[in-house]
Amino acid sequence: MADELRAVDIPAVSTMRVATDEDIRSAVALIRERLDRLKDLDGVIEVNFGSGSPVYVDCKGGRLVDSGPAVGRLIAHPDDLRRIANGKLDPRSAMLFSIVKVGGHVASVTRFCDRLAGQHSQTHMDGYPEFPKLTADWKTAANDLEKFGYCLIKDVLSPEQVAILRNRLVEQAAAEEEAGVSWREGRAGHKDGPTQRVWNLANKGDEFLDLLKHPVVDYFMRPTLGDHYIVSNYLSVIAGPGNEPQQLHYDQTGVQPGVTAFPVGMNILWFLDDVTEANGGTRVFPGSHEVHVGPDDIFVSDGTVAAEGPAGSAMVFDTRLWHGTGANRTDKRRHVIITLFYRAWMRPQINPWTSIHPRVSAKFDETLKTLFGYRCTSTHGGREDQIEGEFNGYDPDALICEMRPKT
Repeated sequence: MADELRAVDIPAVSTMRVATDEDIRSAVALIRERLDRLKDLDGVIEVNFGSGSPVYVDCKGGRLVDSGPAVGRLIAHPDDLRRIANGKLDPRSAMLFSIVKVGGHVASVTRFCDRLAGQHSQTHMDGYPEFPKLTADWKTAANDLEKFGYCLIKDVLSPEQVAILRNRLVEQAAAEEEAGVSWREGRAGHKDGPTQRVWNLANKGDEFLDLLKHPVVDYFMRPTLGDHYIVSNYLSVIAGPGNEPQQLHYDQTGVQPGVTAFPVGMNILWFLDDVTEANGGTRVFPGSHEVHVGPDDIFVSDGTVAAEGPAGSAMVFDTRLWHGTGANRTDKRRHVIITLFYRAWMRPQINPWTSIHPRVSAKFDETLKTLFGYRCTSTHGGREDQIEGEFNGYDPDALICEMRPKT
């Protein structure tokens, strides 16, 4: 584990929400009320509300002190600190989305936030030294998925299918580079980083639409997500040599307060190359789909394992599983396709009605219309003339707009 004090530049809290003196007093009073929860932690945590003087919390001593040195630093608006302390905002998600800023020993700050909320998260699964291995048996994989939050399935795609998908993806990625519209990320940001994302694959070839109809999709999605599950995001992450590991995250961080009782979605990663720990195999935090199992520091990969498998394999995982793209230490790019599916009532990450080209959606059969949310189900996805099970598309002539009686 990375226990050293780590210097992190902390941007100032947004001036759009300035903490009042009363806000700060209320937040400090909350900390005082919960000092007993912090006594198993070592060190002093600096809490900065963006205005006024910082508050220094001596955790083991169970008291507020005048100054540091602090092992960790937290900048948060008092409202957000209260949300964390009252279980309305997951601190790891708050860090991921820069709702709060952290510095120093991030794990200490995470534990501080957990304890304020009365949580004692584990950083591992007790009693499970073994984690999922590649299997060709889908039933075994489904059991792994339930137990560990993910599974690894081999021979999902044939060599011919891998070649078709990989060739189309490589061609698309190169064309986007050539046209100056590619999305890059990594050390240098979205223009020059070593990792390339190819977004919205639905628009970029019938090969990708056909993949959504693979039988493995319905086998794993329907039992968990129910009927009429939808595509939330469909992309490729091409991890380039020299990339930095992605921040650990889970794919329902946007649901706050956090929903831990069930997944709102499921992911499938399709391996178009042999995926290894060395070339950026996705780092996963086994068991973190369960309540109170998660990383203390989302900015490092400590405690994770790499998901590995030959080309043609697939990784299926729960949206509650903490994960992130690994570091590619080879001299070749690593190609995977990602399909994220959500329950029918969830708002997708990518809005299909504004991002899918009409000439593509015009080709959709009933399966694809359902996957992209064109079906009215349980009153979701309809218009003013909602009919359960009906398919809706964008037809401005069918919309009833502002009207005046003729007489």
